[in-house]
Amino acid sequence: MSVKKSAKKTARGKTWKAGAEKNVPREKIIEKERKKQAKEEKGEPITGKKEEKKSATVGARSAGQSRDPDGKKNAKEEKNEVKTAKGEEKVPQKTALKKFEPVKLSPHEALEAYKIVLHPMITEKAINLIESENKLVFVVKKNANKGEIRKAVEGLYGIKVDSVNIVNDSKSRKKAFVKISTQFNAGEIATRLGVL
Repeated sequence: MSVKKSAKKTARGKTWKAGAEKNVPREKIIEKERKKQAKEEKGEPITGKKEEKKSATVGARSAGQSRDPDGKKNAKEEKNEVKTAKGEEKVPQKTALKKFEPVKLSPHEALEAYKIVLHPMITEKAINLIESENKLVFVVKKNANKGEIRKAVEGLYGIKVDSVNIVNDSKSRKKAFVKISTQFNAGEIATRLGVL
């Protein structure tokens, strides 16, 4: 049995060698060397195929050109355009977005809104939320729901509200965490309210 084990070890040792290279035909190696020498004579930098591809793509991206040599637009550029009637030019989507129009409340609706949104919270946590997450915190009426709070805040302060979260705290208050759209700055509204 010891003879068989030693034969396996030697067979493994013969077939596997650390750092052994792939068997490449000698002709291919000679061709690569000739190409390198020709590049050196011409003064071209010698790089591998992967490096050449990377440098080509990086150059195209940095120049802001499309990859197609025919002058065709990228798929991303085509997606950003809006289809219009035949005689009109195509308008990029960013400019085609609707502008926010603030909600105008009648005097009666404004009074109702002030009954829903009682006052802003002035705590350390509320001020941190204003700066970090663009949120305002209000104390609201006990039976107010998210839709009513959203309408009241949009109408009173002329801003667009993304979301409203409601929390009942231990002091039997109902707090509304109002996330404002990125078009508006919560810090400016807080200074108008006298929070900051």
